[in-house]
Amino acid sequence: MTTKKTFVSSERKRLTMVKAELSTYLEQVWNKEKGYWCASSSSGVFHRFFGRDGAVICDDLLDTFRFEKDSALRHLYLERAQKHYAFEENYLGKVVNPISDEEPGKVPHEIRPSGEIWYTSVDATPLSITVFSRLLFLSGKEGREELLARHEKSLRQKAKYLENARTERGYLGYRYTGVMTNK
Repeated sequence: MTTKKTFVSSERKRLTMVKAELSTYLEQVWNKEKGYWCASSSSGVFHRFFGRDGAVICDDLLDTFRFEKDSALRHLYLERAQKHYAFEENYLGKVVNPISDEEPGKVPHEIRPSGEIWYTSVDATPLSITVFSRLLFLSGKEGREELLARHEKSLRQKAKYLENARTERGYLGYRYTGVMTNK
């Protein structure tokens, strides 16, 4: 029969192993050169930006932030979420383009290595705002003021896009143009 002390010790070892595996995985999916999270699957890492997938990684890491005791990891999670957010902000939609599904204020679904940008996602923009709200919450008073000042314009653009994307019933809608054939 195992004692409580033995159980706690084995759980700590297991947690340490899981954190080491997670750290290795996170390094594999972070694009150091450009500053964003890449998507991955069982077949490997797709070294390109995906709006929704990157936002989910940021959201998950920022959610664990409050439980993380290692201050270096806490700083890393916050810093990378900020960099990812800043990267996607550079590619917000600017015009209406039915081929790429671009609309002003819309966060891209995918940025391919070729430079092609596709905006074919209904959830990348609201997830981006969720990440920003977590960043605000975790950044402290001075950090919040700086973040708001730096990102106010893009937040307004995203909010306007979301307002325009609402359906008659108030839901976030997706207006498929029927033009895309390669998705």
